[in-house]
Amino acid sequence: MLSDEERFRLVELTARLGEQEADRTWHRFSISLPLHAGLIAIVTYALSKNLMTFTVILAALGTAMAILWYRIMVFSQFAEARWRSDMTRLINEDPTLKAALRSRSSAGPDLKRPRWSSTDNAKAMVCVVGTFWIVVAVYALLV
Repeated sequence: MLSDEERFRLVELTARLGEQEADRTWHRFSISLPLHAGLIAIVTYALSKNLMTFTVILAALGTAMAILWYRIMVFSQFAEARWRSDMTRLINEDPTLKAALRSRSSAGPDLKRPRWSSTDNAKAMVCVVGTFWIVVAVYALLV
């Protein structure tokens, strides 16, 4: 059986790991945004010069990037769920720790998690970006 100090350090370590994973998730997200913005700028130029073959190639690249971006977000959501599960298990194993952490909640012990997480919203945004690239490719092929 773990001592109180060992249990606290384990919870602290698990919380730190969860925080680091969240930081990595949003770092990856913030890298993808300017990449797509730059690609959109290039596509806008290509469309203005009527370079449809080049536009289709760029749209295919944008679609591939959006698919990879989505997969990264799915993995991040998996890592977040795993972290939450570990943290919940650690806290629920110790009634004193559970009571102490619940009493510190600013919203009270009956706080319910929103149906959509920020990662879900980010995945929806990635889907919109991916759809944009598909629409651009279809437009360039039809014009």
